[in-house]
Amino acid sequence: MEQLKQSGPMDASAWPERLIDEYAKRLRGDPKDLLASYFLDIANHTSSSAPSKAKRYRLGYVSVVVRMIFFLRRMFLADAARISTGTVNAVWLDTPAHADTMKAFLGRDSPEREKTPASSIGFAGKCSLFVVLGSLPQVIDIFVRLLRSAPRPLRNRVEFFEFLLQVICYMRLPSLQAAIAGPCVLTYEAIAINKAVALLTRRAGYRVIHVIHGLKHPNFQVSVATDLVLLSKIDEAWFRERVSPDARLWTIGHPRLESIRREVGPPDAWQRKRLPRIAFFSQPSEGDYDPELRMQDWRTLAGLKDRAEVRFRLHPRENRDTAALAIQRCGLEFVELSNHGLKEDLAWCDAVASSWSTVSMEAAACGRGVFWTCSTPERYEVAQELRDHGVGVLIGSPGEWRPYLDEWACGPWNAPVVVTDERLRELGFIGTGEQGREILGAPASRKT
Repeated sequence: MEQLKQSGPMDASAWPERLIDEYAKRLRGDPKDLLASYFLDIANHTSSSAPSKAKRYRLGYVSVVVRMIFFLRRMFLADAARISTGTVNAVWLDTPAHADTMKAFLGRDSPEREKTPASSIGFAGKCSLFVVLGSLPQVIDIFVRLLRSAPRPLRNRVEFFEFLLQVICYMRLPSLQAAIAGPCVLTYEAIAINKAVALLTRRAGYRVIHVIHGLKHPNFQVSVATDLVLLSKIDEAWFRERVSPDARLWTIGHPRLESIRREVGPPDAWQRKRLPRIAFFSQPSEGDYDPELRMQDWRTLAGLKDRAEVRFRLHPRENRDTAALAIQRCGLEFVELSNHGLKEDLAWCDAVASSWSTVSMEAAACGRGVFWTCSTPERYEVAQELRDHGVGVLIGSPGEWRPYLDEWACGPWNAPVVVTDERLRELGFIGTGEQGREILGAPASRKT
């Protein structure tokens, strides 16, 4: 049990100030840096569209007061899940993909899902009003700091203010405090209750292990983790500049990549008479990635007509009916809209195509080819970085498919379309297959 404990508890009094300082630093940075939009990522998960977000915060901090009334009503119905594994609390975003990441790390085939400790308490339950009133001194301090923090529109600061207020309320819940009896493993920190669990765990002196679920740009969440499990060594230098100097970064192979690699298996043997099978993984239109940019990327698939079998897989946040109409407008009637699971689509295909999906890394780990369909590649820094390390090739227009389709007629694809196992290990995509056990069993780093 000692290896799961930190050398001492964290000074909990400093955490809001640290988040505010990080927030201000991000907003003063290069506006082209996608990671500066971390706090807008919070809003992406609490609002379904950009126009409603703008309306929501039109009245500034008055909007927060109104929204907090509704927050109190749903405060105990958290958008997270917990499982108990004896000495470890696990918290993840409530989606199948995040659940699979957690299961891969903990090495459990079918973990029992339980409700969060707060989810069994209704609005009339344990002292909601006292939780907020008791937080007022800290809230006022945050209010003043945020007004001074950054030269940006008020709405951005309001979003952050609301998030911090929710975190404080969760941290004051006796039921949540009582649930912290060991280290925490999580896959996401941009939800208030997840951040609260992480901070309470740190305050109790236990390790917080964040298993990064996706690519680095959308996944930077001002992490308070003591240990970050990265998707690859490619991300190590980037994260090192953005976390505590004493946080431990793990690049010994990612548990989810290992798990999918085992379940999907190697690709079928190359067959001259069969057309290549390409699975396209779409990304939702949100933030700067507007519908027109998304359709530009989709149109690159036109070069596959009559030359490949194409299966089109939507992101979970995309509406199927709306996407089907957009696909027709792009002239892609020849593609098959997937009704299969992620692993089934990976097992079916010879290669994947995407603008920046994490699935591209999962496909590479499974021996599938990787194509980056980016009509404006300068906008996708993370995809460019992976290409620089030999993971996949760029397809910027329909005509750029031709040499790779011609190559398929003569034999299976090679590097950099397909990444070798040796290179996957060099980059830290895959390892021993026992990463979860190794990380949980490692001695704790010194106090951060």
